[in-house]
Amino acid sequence: MRTNIEIDDDLVADLMKLTGRKTKRQVVGTMPCVINFSASAQHGSFST
Repeated sequence: MRTNIEIDDDLVADLMKLTGRKTKRQVVGTMPCVINFSASAQHGSFST
């Protein structure tokens, strides 16, 4: 399903550099994984 979002272009550019993603779509598609990882780490459920 497609949806339209407004996201700061400078932020996307920074995230593209940080993640190595080449398109805005790739950056946005990566975010649920990053958010889940971050939330797991903050709640102590991340195991190394």
